[in-house]
Amino acid sequence: MSNELSICFDGQCWLATDVDGDVLCLLSDGSSMLPKLPEGYTAFQLLLPVESLLVRVFSSPLQSIRFLDANILAHEVSERSSEASKEWWLSWQAAETDAGISGLLFGLHESLRKAIDEDEQWQGIEYVGADGWARLQAQLQQYHTRPAEDVIQADEPIAVFDADAEGFFFGVWAAHVCYGIRRINVSSASDLNDLAEQVRHTLQAMGWVDEEGHKAIGSLDCRFSDKLMLQAWQGESGAELNLPSRNDVTLNCSGKPGLNFRHGIWKSQTHQGWVRPWFRAMAMAAMILLIWIFATGYQIYHMNAELDAYQQRISDAFHQGLPDETVLIDATAQLRRAAGGSGASSDSAAVWLDQLSSIHRVFKKSPWNIYELSMQDSGMHMSGSVKNIEALNGLQEALKVETNRAVTLLDTVLTDDTVEFRMEW
Repeated sequence: MSNELSICFDGQCWLATDVDGDVLCLLSDGSSMLPKLPEGYTAFQLLLPVESLLVRVFSSPLQSIRFLDANILAHEVSERSSEASKEWWLSWQAAETDAGISGLLFGLHESLRKAIDEDEQWQGIEYVGADGWARLQAQLQQYHTRPAEDVIQADEPIAVFDADAEGFFFGVWAAHVCYGIRRINVSSASDLNDLAEQVRHTLQAMGWVDEEGHKAIGSLDCRFSDKLMLQAWQGESGAELNLPSRNDVTLNCSGKPGLNFRHGIWKSQTHQGWVRPWFRAMAMAAMILLIWIFATGYQIYHMNAELDAYQQRISDAFHQGLPDETVLIDATAQLRRAAGGSGASSDSAAVWLDQLSSIHRVFKKSPWNIYELSMQDSGMHMSGSVKNIEALNGLQEALKVETNRAVTLLDTVLTDDTVEFRMEW
């Protein structure tokens, strides 16, 4: 049974953790943008650094989220930046406001998306997201498990921090929607006062201010929390906080729904996206095929019913003409045999049977409706109907050949769907 790996990339190395928590370092052979997975392992989750993704806050005058799609956001990206929208596969989260719609979008470069599609080891991955998003969502989820009196209203802005040994992520959420994410890398040579000022200005630009009702949660390095001096701080900080590396923190995060690049036609294990535009045409073709099959089946059923009716009429006529003959094998042969004898009556019967045989041979090839058939002075008179004039001409010619007589058409009556006739020979 294969093991699933949660994988992160920090821009330099690929690390993975399996279900047992063991950390693996993945190496690339240079033939692909993606590293090779160990034998027996599959990729379940991939968290990418926000630095390698397109991250934009957007707003739109649309009145409903249901009108928002990737094409509109791609146009927004092209209009407000120098980025080529076709180079990015977008995922977003948005909320409706009095002024329209606003939210945050992430973009995954198309080259990486194509590499995932072309690599058999990576094609089944279910979640592809941003490390900062996943980590801040984890902090937010932990905060919402606190007692109710400690949790603010969901529509109030809240600043979320998540620290590691190299720096920290921070962002602002309101009404369960993120309005900005940023990464701060802190080195030993960093000016913490300058970085703290940057963070305060960024939080204000995201719609959060350090006042009552706008709380701040998560984790921070005690060095930085002292410089930031947030009055609304409700998170963890201080010398006792042992911060692991950025990769270690990211590997312990689970991907959160809402900003998963594996959506739409690029959903997990959907490798036939090219078929989707043809689904409607294929469905219509299948429907037409079903209608044709049904119509053909009905026609066959109707013709079989007519054949059974003709056979029943032949049987009834046979038993009426030969009441003492109980077994019907070949009606024509049996009637001819029963008509054997001497005198004019015998001759007439022989002519009648011969004509019936000729008519039967024509009928087997091209059936028609017979209304009346009679013989007078060895001459045959017949009335009936066919579907059209062409069929009538074919019937006349066939009877002429089979009976070796001149077949005369006496009259015809045209209706909407049949041609009624009388003929003699």
